[in-house]
This record gives sequence, C-alpha cells and structure tokens, in this order.
Amino acid sequence: MKSLRHLAEAAFIYILIAFFSLLPPPAASAIGGFLGRMIGPRLAASRKAARHIHKIWPDCPPARRDQIIKGMWDNLGRTFAEYPHLEEIARNRCDIMGAEIVHQAHKTHGNILLFSGHIGNWEICPAKYYVTINTPVHLVYRAPNNPHLENLLQKMRSLHGKLLTIRKSRSGAKAIVMAARNKESLAILIDQKYNEGIPVPFLGWMAMTSTSPIANAQRYNMPIIPMRCIRLPNCRFRLEVLPPIPAFNADGSKREEAEVMRSMNDLLGQWIAEHPESWIWQHRRWSSKKVADMPRVCAAPPLSRALPN
Repeated sequence: MKSLRHLAEAAFIYILIAFFSLLPPPAASAIGGFLGRMIGPRLAASRKAARHIHKIWPDCPPARRDQIIKGMWDNLGRTFAEYPHLEEIARNRCDIMGAEIVHQAHKTHGNILLFSGHIGNWEICPAKYYVTINTPVHLVYRAPNNPHLENLLQKMRSLHGKLLTIRKSRSGAKAIVMAARNKESLAILIDQKYNEGIPVPFLGWMAMTSTSPIANAQRYNMPIIPMRCIRLPNCRFRLEVLPPIPAFNADGSKREEAEVMRSMNDLLGQWIAEHPESWIWQHRRWSSKKVADMPRVCAAPPLSRALPN
C-alpha cells in the first residue's frame, strides 16, 4: 500500500515539475507560493509547526503564529516550483554579498565547508557557489522519504551533474572524509534532524547535532563559512556570506567541536528569528531540555512585509 502511495505521489510530483519547468522562474515561483499558501495550512504538518513555534516562542500571538506558518508554506511552495530553474536563478536572479570571503578562502585553502539551514531557497547556496567560483561542491543531503523521487531531486539540485552529491549515511560519512582529504569543498545544512551526535543548544533548546563536519574541517583545515539565502520579491534572492566561524583558538589549538557547533547554531537561530516564515518549522528537532529563553521576536507587531510576488 505504501509503495503504491509513493508511486502515485512521485507521478504527481513529476507532472508538477514538468509544468513548472515550462514557465519563467517568476511565474513558477508565484504559482508554487499560491499552492503552498492554499494547501499547506490545512495539512497536519501545520499543527506540528504551530507546536514548535509555541515551544520556541511561547508568547507568540496566535495571529502571528498563523502568519509565520502561512509564510512557511508560501516559501516551501516557491522553493519546490523553483527546482527546475536553480541554475538560471543562481546565475541571473541572485546577488551575493561577501563573495570576496569565498574567493579568498578558496584561494588560500583550496576548499571550504559551506553551511546554511533550510532558509529561503537553500538549494541556491551551493548553486551560487558553483557559478561564483566555477568549482563543484559536494552537497550533503538527506534522502527523501519517497525513494522514487531521489533521482529527480538529485538531477535538479546537482544542476544535472555539475555539482556533486553525498547522501547522509554511513557510506556518505566516508565520502565526506574523502572529499575533505582531496581538498574538495562541502556544503551542509546544519538544521537536519540527527539521531546520533551530541546535544547542542539550538533556538534555546538542546538538539542532537552531528559534529563530524567540524572534525573534518579542523583535520583538513577547511574554513567554516556561513551563507544564508534571503528571498526577495519576483523570484529574486540575496545570499549573504559571513566571515568564517573560528575552528581554532588564538594559540592554534582546536576549539571544542560542541563549542564550534554552538556558534553555528547560534547564528542560524539569529537568521530564523529575523525571518521565521522562511524556515521549515514542521520538523521535530529538539529534546525536552530547555537551556535558554529566545528573544521574544514574535511578541513584536506582525511583519508588515507582504509575501513575495
């Protein structure tokens, strides 16, 4: 029964992707956002998202919480519809601030560890790295629950093979080490759910976190560079590259892996607080241990910015 459901779901997704590929990026994005706003808030996943927003910001007014959830689905719908156009968006519809940081790190070290989260259209970050540096990057990804969709997603996110991909798995962990050893860059999303690793604070609560990327970055002297994607109107984007997260102390000794990961999580938390509607809230990411109060960003008046066109 599950297999039949996966086949039907995959057939529907293939048809949608074919439809969006025929449209200009702004039109595809707008229709995807409309579908996301109309369908997403009615799904059970929205109730999960509401619980998670309440967990992080317990005094968030219901109207503001609903606005965040609607914006989240708008962003997800747009991101899905933009998959067939990733390279065109990266080349022609995306500005990058801080490109000199990437150029200098690549020139000095030969490779970098690029990290972000599921914010804006996260798939644009490695695509923009590729068109900016003209060098492939290994994408570390989580396989979709539907196995029939993996090849389709891989073709699109890898720009039809121009980027390299590593599936999150035991064999993938070995491939990550090999890539770092060979001076090849890696791109990771640090807000994926992990059942292994160590607990590290994220948005005020402990979250199981893999520190293996930090170990590889320290072992092979890879700068750990943050990059976030900010969605703008009319299917345009701005990528912001920030200075590397220090992996070593002033005396040259290695920082604790958990300490480095906390610095990365703190930065990701700031990005989410600034644009909460652009993050995926429905994934269960935290344990029951609270470590700090988050800034009461949701207690402020609702965002006046309209959803993108």
